Amino acid sequence: MFTSIQLLDDTVLVWLALHREAWLTSVMLGATALAATFAVMLVSLCVILMLRMRRHHAAFVGFVFSITTANLAVFVIKEWVGRLRPPDSIQVYQETGYSFPSGHTVNALVLYAFLAYLGWHILPRRWRAPLVAASMGIIAAVAFSRLYLGVHYLSDVIGGFVVGTVFLIPGILFAHRDFTRRKKKPFSWIDR
Repeated sequence: MFTSIQLLDDTVLVWLALHREAWLTSVMLGATALAATFAVMLVSLCVILMLRMRRHHAAFVGFVFSITTANLAVFVIKEWVGRLRPPDSIQVYQETGYSFPSGHTVNALVLYAFLAYLGWHILPRRWRAPLVAASMGIIAAVAFSRLYLGVHYLSDVIGGFVVGTVFLIPGILFAHRDFTRRKKKPFSWIDR
């Protein structure tokens, strides 16, 4: 089984490397930067501040839980699995550290999917669909960029989606408390 996974990983990686275009490489470098450590920390800080200012306490806890535990899990899994990155000759730029799972994919999924979830509940209706579409586009672009740039195998990216989902769902479930609580109206006891 692992042999067939490695064969698929290698096939995808080599095919993408053979079909690179300079303009697309520039676009992919930009896409991958959207889930780099600096970008994730900056966007996360903005989200955290916004949630605190709007007093969305459960959403704050859910977001911090998801982004923190997902990154901790990536670190632990990378050290435990110890999978080497694709060969340097395939990589567009030199990436260090272990390969599985893709931390950029985990960050993109958790950060931008959580943003879409929050926006769905906080923003006016006309902004909901564009925000979800943009978030999905960013997640897909980041994941594809990791393959295109030759710094991850396909199974690394799929693993990143799995790990990200595992830590995204509990955070969103906890955050949902902020958007489902019914405010008690004055004299609500009269309605009974």
